[in-house]
Amino acid sequence: MWNINDQWSFSSGARSAIPINDTSYYFSSQMSLKFKPNSRHIFLLSTGKYHNYSIPNFLTSSFELLKSTQISLDYTFENRNTTIKAAAYFKSEAGAQSILFTPRQIDAYGIEFFIEQPFGKYWTTTLSNTFIEQRQIINEVTYPGNSDFNYLTNITLRYTNPSIITISLNYITRPGRYYTPIQGGSLRPHSNFYAPNWSDDLYSQQYNNYHGLNLQLSRYIPFKQGSLVIYGSVNNLFNDKNQQRIQYNQNYSQSHFDYYQQRNFFFGVVYQLY
Repeated sequence: MWNINDQWSFSSGARSAIPINDTSYYFSSQMSLKFKPNSRHIFLLSTGKYHNYSIPNFLTSSFELLKSTQISLDYTFENRNTTIKAAAYFKSEAGAQSILFTPRQIDAYGIEFFIEQPFGKYWTTTLSNTFIEQRQIINEVTYPGNSDFNYLTNITLRYTNPSIITISLNYITRPGRYYTPIQGGSLRPHSNFYAPNWSDDLYSQQYNNYHGLNLQLSRYIPFKQGSLVIYGSVNNLFNDKNQQRIQYNQNYSQSHFDYYQQRNFFFGVVYQLY
């Protein structure tokens, strides 16, 4: 990092690869410029070009070079009681990652906002929201990406009283992800295996909206020779059935959904000796 003066600083980094076998040479780099006019405001401009290889699996039998170009602008405001953060970014990814649907390019634009505000003696609330427009190009046709969200909202309300208890409620919601349905299966006689018949209308279906309310609580009890921490949590408090992926039977004639984690309880105790 280069501290140009009290307000400006600059940092950069680079990485390259030595080609082996059928891999390609690449050069990745990143840089950032930070401007801090005073103790309350910070601006950060970052950009980078990154490379990686996909891992072979049952869909892709070879290593594929993946490329990503990113640029972002972040802003932070802080004073004694309030923290505000905002960001805007662009990300473009290139490289085939599946032999079924070969997105040669995925572009994403995003805007994020975050605020943390204490009130009263023991209360703090945080609110964040992210807008992501993600598009992927497959065979020269544009489809919504896996993370195409009109909103990604996260709200937290926290009560912190060390002499009594700490309680936190967190709520997260976003639209469901897009997916391509399967319209039946075709029997392969030699293997007695059904191959899926994918819909020609890619990413035409969408899972239901995601909702999750989580509760966490803890109690710290000090002793002369140590301390005791009692904590617990309830995830997915209302037991919402948030669709994660669609599953099919052997011949793809019937389907059902797998869900993200449903309601679960967790409790623990930590005793520490000094």
